[in-house]
Amino acid sequence: MARKVFISVLGSTNYGTCKYNFKEKDFISEEVRFIQEATLQMLTAQEWESNAVGYVCVTSGEKGSSELNWKDNGHKDRTSGCYIHCEGLETRISKLILPFSVKPVQIKDGNSKEEIWEVFDTVFKLLKDEDEIYFDITHGFRYLPMLILVLSNYAKFLKNIKVKSITYGNFEARNNGIAPIIDITSFSVLQDWTSATQTFLETGQTANIVNLVTKYDLNALKNFATEIFEVRGRNIYSGLSAIEAKKELLNVELKEPPFNNLKNKLINLFDSFKLNSVDNIYSAVKYCDEFGLIQQGFTLFIEFIISKVILDCEVINSDEDLYDIELRSVVSSALSLKNVNKFDFNRFSAEQKEEYTIIVQKIFELSYKKNLTGKIYNSLSSGGRNDLNHGGFRPISETKDTGYFKNKLKEYINRYEKLNINTPCS
Repeated sequence: MARKVFISVLGSTNYGTCKYNFKEKDFISEEVRFIQEATLQMLTAQEWESNAVGYVCVTSGEKGSSELNWKDNGHKDRTSGCYIHCEGLETRISKLILPFSVKPVQIKDGNSKEEIWEVFDTVFKLLKDEDEIYFDITHGFRYLPMLILVLSNYAKFLKNIKVKSITYGNFEARNNGIAPIIDITSFSVLQDWTSATQTFLETGQTANIVNLVTKYDLNALKNFATEIFEVRGRNIYSGLSAIEAKKELLNVELKEPPFNNLKNKLINLFDSFKLNSVDNIYSAVKYCDEFGLIQQGFTLFIEFIISKVILDCEVINSDEDLYDIELRSVVSSALSLKNVNKFDFNRFSAEQKEEYTIIVQKIFELSYKKNLTGKIYNSLSSGGRNDLNHGGFRPISETKDTGYFKNKLKEYINRYEKLNINTPCS
């Protein structure tokens, strides 16, 4: 079971009393000095499991919050100099009778870059994998709210925590002795959207977006990205995931601006996909180019060209024939040659030789065959795909240096489009 963790920062001010109101839960606290009391009550922490834990970050020293506010009677009257009788936060929390302990944690004041990093490290080490975190950021130094937001986002990646709540008590906004508790958990959600958007724009991966849009089924969107990453040509050719992904996205209605800003971009990616079309493979190649998926793009580009040539030659009886390994090998060999007479038919049986002779002749009769072979196919295959798919484990004369492929996929796409080859196959 995930551990619930309450984390707060205790300041050193002699706080006045008020009641705290959290409208979302129709909650009003008793009159208290410490927001931590009200927040724990608002979170119904008395119902948490015994494995939960609370941490209150305090500073040390004579003027630190540990002496002044965690312990009892920490403040002095300015006039008399006598200690003011008042219970500290430790005592107040003990009276809540929680099923878990709330511990003070010493942190630095944060007066330097080094101390801020120490605070970051101290709080980060409090967290365990899969924790559910409840932050109160009312008190403490002004940098702390920003630090907590950054730290929580960092911990999401390294410890897979879940930020369940980020709140602060706005004492200055009190009215008739009642101050609001403000929920800013959406700031953490915004960070999730920022991360998911960045991941998508850099890699084309949609899983993080799908995980955020929990109210809707976006499995097709996730499946499409997986098909690209795993180079699943059959699935891409069918177009089913792309078509369904577009339908899913059109049905999504969310208030979150980050998703709505992404929505049209995502939908536009699927506009060119159709049911059972070789053009889907080419659209996938362009997807790979946009998101830097070089190896996938090279592989799919070769398979697209072979598939297009097979379909344009009209030499198959069904879509399943498109995946015939021997046929694809014959087409690939023919595309690599500039002269039909150089094709080696001797490895085939008499029956196969007759069939493949007709196919090879049809390939060389294609109006675009010469330019396709000379300007794209040979370079794309032997000069790129083979080197990539074999991880550079080839003779040094055939191995490209690091960085060579960065813009090559786009170059081959541009070459292909300049050939102005129609793609009527669908």
